[in-house]
Amino acid sequence: HVQDVYSDYDLIYLTLLFEDNSGEIPDLQDLKNWKEQNNITTAPVWRGSRELLVNNVIDTESGFYMTALPTFYFINADMKIVSMQQGFNSEAINQHILEMIDE
Repeated sequence: HVQDVYSDYDLIYLTLLFEDNSGEIPDLQDLKNWKEQNNITTAPVWRGSRELLVNNVIDTESGFYMTALPTFYFINADMKIVSMQQGFNSEAINQHILEMIDE
């Protein structure tokens, strides 16, 4: 896991789930299952509504914009978005993290 590789750095990981396996808004049990399935022991897992994506409520001026899942945002200590990645690519995720660490 990325958390283990960069455990010496003050990084915070957050997962936001928009739907469960049946496409519904996840409940508390869904969040617990996600944590167990992905071996998440310390990072928070939150839930959200898919309507936030469909209705474009989340945008680049007032928050986070997502057109694909998963979407990764890399945010620095000043709460500024440093970079973003859509889709899962572990090599690219590591590169984004290394660029943040080198700041």
